[in-house]
Amino acid sequence: MSIICPVCNGFYRLNLTCSCGSPLEDRGRLEDYAGPYSPYQGLKEDLFPEEETFESPEASCVHLMSCRDCSKDERVAVTQREA
Repeated sequence: MSIICPVCNGFYRLNLTCSCGSPLEDRGRLEDYAGPYSPYQGLKEDLFPEEETFESPEASCVHLMSCRDCSKDERVAVTQREA
């Protein structure tokens, strides 16, 4: 069996609200924003700051959520499941 993200595979959607009251939009997996050369360009530190860790006993897929109204971004860890 393989491990999949239920959000990436369309089993459910993230319905979250921003602190300003507007809905947050799922912009996809955070790792999709890092290109193959990102370790050499400093982008990795911008996307994955050291103070923010998403460690858990289960595998997780981190999604980038953003607000259209106030331009705030949030990271949400989704627990992956066996397929």
